This record gives sequence, C-alpha cells and structure tokens, in this order.
Amino acid sequence: MLSAPADGSPQRTEVLELLRGSTTFLSARAVHRRLRAQGSGIGQSTVYRVVQALARDGLLDVVRAPGREAVYLPCSSSRHHHVRCDACGRAVEVAAPEVQRWAHDVAAEHGFAVSQVVVSLTGRCDRCPLGETPAARPDHRSGVAGPATPDPSCAEPA
Repeated sequence: MLSAPADGSPQRTEVLELLRGSTTFLSARAVHRRLRAQGSGIGQSTVYRVVQALARDGLLDVVRAPGREAVYLPCSSSRHHHVRCDACGRAVEVAAPEVQRWAHDVAAEHGFAVSQVVVSLTGRCDRCPLGETPAARPDHRSGVAGPATPDPSCAEPA
C-alpha cells in the first residue's frame, strides 16, 4: 500500500492550499476535480491519501456521515466545531468551550473519559433563503456537502 506524501511534498502543499481557500467542506473527489481544473497533474488516489493523512495529522476536519462521501475542511489547532449551511455548504468554525466542559462532565458522571467530542450543527446561513429543504445527501458530482444546485447568491466566490 502506498503511503501519503511526506510533510512538505508538492502534492500535500497543493491539496492543503486548495482546501485552505475553501469556505465549504469538500470531498477528496471535489479536491481532485478542482486541482485538475487548475492544471495540476495530481492523481485521484494521491488526493485521497493526502486528505486522509492531513486529517490524521489534525490539519483537516472530516465529516463522515453514513452512506455519504467524507468531506474535509482545514481546521485551527484549537478545539472547535462547525456550523454548516445545508443549502450552500458554507462552513464556519466556532469555539464552544462550554460544549467541551459539558461533554467531559457528563462522561465523568458515567465513568467514561472523553477521547473526542463531535458536534455537528447544520442549518441555513444568512446568505441562503429559507424555504424548501435541499436533499440531505451531498452532491456526488461536485463532492460538496449540500444540494446539487446551490443558490447563486450564497455560492463560494471564485
């Protein structure tokens, strides 16, 4: 089995720079598609290995929902959570130390030690109109978590 490119490799840098420029969670497939559109020669399996390594190294947050493709977004080094728009996929990192404290307190009351706290908040951002709820599954053509056709008024700037 091939390993992910080492720290500082051109592929790792390329993937991380693309993800750092995104305000939405992206699948490895979407990362590959965007890099190829920018003229990169990176292979799809290399992208998959790189995003997995970046997530393992704590540089990317990953959302894995049953029956859906994993999606990635760069994260800060501090403990945080995300609020994600279910219409356009835009995500905002939020600090919530009270959630961390609550999770550790509840676990301790029941004889557990917390190894990870995962909170998933979804809703509509202030750029997307309320109304019909989009399909819950990510658009596998674009790899972006959200509907197949995001509202243009809240789409990510080019």
